Amino acid sequence: MSNAITIYQQVKMSSREIARLTGKQHKHVLDDCRKMFESINIQSAEFSADYKDTSGRTYQEYLLDQD
Repeated sequence: MSNAITIYQQVKMSSREIARLTGKQHKHVLDDCRKMFESINIQSAEFSADYKDTSGRTYQEYLLDQD
């Protein structure tokens, strides 16, 4: 008997991708995300990540389920 393990990976989308797709500024998408997290009583830290720009500066983004 074989022990098969199925791993489901959720497709993620970053807040920067959402900004690019919607034509919004990233800071406005971050604000919208924070409002959404607050309205459904979720801690934003669960979705928070950092990215570096081309100059090496670190900024915040959110990684959300694509759905």
